Amino acid sequence: MRLRFLALVFCLSCASGWAAFQDLDLDARSAGMGGASIDTIASLGLAEGFVLSFTHSSIFSDLVRGELLRASLPFGRFASLGLWLSLVRDSDGVYKEESYALGYAIRPAANFSLGVAVKMMRTRLNEGLETVRSNPYIVRSSSSAFTIDLGVSATPTENLMIGISLHNALPAKTSLSEEGEDIPTLARAFISYKLASLAPAVQQAAMRRVLSGTIGVAELSQRADQTTLKLGLESGIGGVGAIRFGYSYSGGAIQPGSSFSFGLGLRLSHLRVDYAYQVAVGDLVENSSHRISSSLEF
Repeated sequence: MRLRFLALVFCLSCASGWAAFQDLDLDARSAGMGGASIDTIASLGLAEGFVLSFTHSSIFSDLVRGELLRASLPFGRFASLGLWLSLVRDSDGVYKEESYALGYAIRPAANFSLGVAVKMMRTRLNEGLETVRSNPYIVRSSSSAFTIDLGVSATPTENLMIGISLHNALPAKTSLSEEGEDIPTLARAFISYKLASLAPAVQQAAMRRVLSGTIGVAELSQRADQTTLKLGLESGIGGVGAIRFGYSYSGGAIQPGSSFSFGLGLRLSHLRVDYAYQVAVGDLVENSSHRISSSLEF
């Protein structure tokens, strides 16, 4: 299976470019909810305080590894700044993807955010390997391109948030072959709802407490011919912890099928630690993934 995976990376990601920079749910909190999340560029303008987080991911039974560093902070009364650095690589040290983004968002109204990010994307191959040097389809060992991400979100009510985003909105090509396609645009729509508004209608006290700390998130995304639906729940535990469940289904040429996920979170003052376990259903043998994040929030 490892050889089949590396063949996929070479043939699709390197030669054509259209399979590169997949949405791998590198954040542990969202991964625990099936990858469903409040898009960071869409909601950047609604950020309160300074947030710094780092995530390490072990994907497909450690065939793929990823790191994500994120930071956001208010900038004046009606704006925010964001920084995202991500690295995805195979465990054999053959292929690597890097992404660096700087975002800015404004809040023209108290419940509305409009954000944009300038992003550099780079792909690299280990040119010291004979399999890379002798591959006739590979004409360069690295390639980079610039693009932008756009997002908008709103909170029509205290418990509801909705938003849409467009990633890789400008054509960007990081193909390592002579011929290649642009990295596909990723369009996302999400909705998040706090179930606390339903608690007063429930008679059982225990259920009311559960609902008061539970959030439901749904996301629908489109990337080339790949449509993905992600659903997730997060329920607070005693004000210091959280438990998460998620499901996702994807149809298309790349990563088709379903996956189930489970996550845990722990908050200690300004520190939050999150863990997610995800298992894919289908023919993939190396089907489990782990992610762990640590965040500082002020």
